[in-house]
Formats: sequence, C-alpha cells, structure tokens
Amino acid sequence: LSKNTMNVILLKDNSFHLLFQLIYNCIINTLKLEETNEILNNLVLLIKSTKYFGITEYAANYTMFEKYKTKIQDVPKIRQDNFWEIWYETEISKKNEPKEEDKQEIIYEICKTLIQLELPKSMVKKLTDNINIKLHGKGTELYKKTFDVFIKFIVNAKYVSQAI
Repeated sequence: LSKNTMNVILLKDNSFHLLFQLIYNCIINTLKLEETNEILNNLVLLIKSTKYFGITEYAANYTMFEKYKTKIQDVPKIRQDNFWEIWYETEISKKNEPKEEDKQEIIYEICKTLIQLELPKSMVKKLTDNINIKLHGKGTELYKKTFDVFIKFIVNAKYVSQAI
C-alpha cells in the first residue's frame, strides 16, 4: 500500500470501500498496541496510503483520504505531536541529503494535511509549530520564515474550526 506515492489509483466502488475498511481496521487495531515509533510509522504509512487510492463519483475523482477524512480525523493518534514528528521523519528519510527547502516543504505539507483533516485551527498551528520549533529552534530566522508561511495556510483555510 505504501509503495505507490506518485499516482492516485482509481478503484471500482466495491474495491475502494473494501480497501478502506481493511486500512481503517488496521489503523484501529494499532490503537490496541503499545505505542512505539514502529507502530506510529506504520500508522503514518497507512494513513498516507489513503491519499493514493481513489474513486470516481459523479464525474469527479476523490481519494480515500478526502472521502473518509471524518473517520481518519477521529483516530486519537492524529492529535499527538509525536505522530506528526514521525510523519516528518518518514518524509525526510526519503530525501537524499535534504536541503532546508525540503525540510520546510515537508512542514508545509504536514500543515496542509492537518487542514485537509479540518482539525481545529489552533491544533493545526500547535502541531505544525512544534515540528518547526524542534527543527529550527524558536526565534531563529528560519523558524520565523517557516512560521509565517504555514500561518497563511491556516488563516486561508476554508472551514470553520471548533475550539479545543
């Protein structure tokens, strides 16, 4: 599931829903296990895989992530800092000698993913900012530059967030 990270594979209706049920049940079952970096990494890969399988409905294509984001956002791990730190580590490990721009781009992608999940905007800011602080250090020039960009994403997000 996690090998395809370039294209969205369109599935037939039954296959799409069956695959999501399999992925979702795997996600739910990981919640019963002791939380380790390996478990969190597998959870990241499962959730990321939902972005690469889709369905066509009413002449529009939707990924599993888009179609089932309300179920995904209810997974408790989604709201944890360490989950998004593992997400960052998973993405940065794919880069050979990552540059600063690569690191910032991954932070922006995480922010956009959190926005797609329509989590409370204060939570999106907190989770994204924690990665930024860990990576750049609070108050540094790179921190401020990255902060300014992802705050614009949050401000421009087109949903009303609930207070946490």
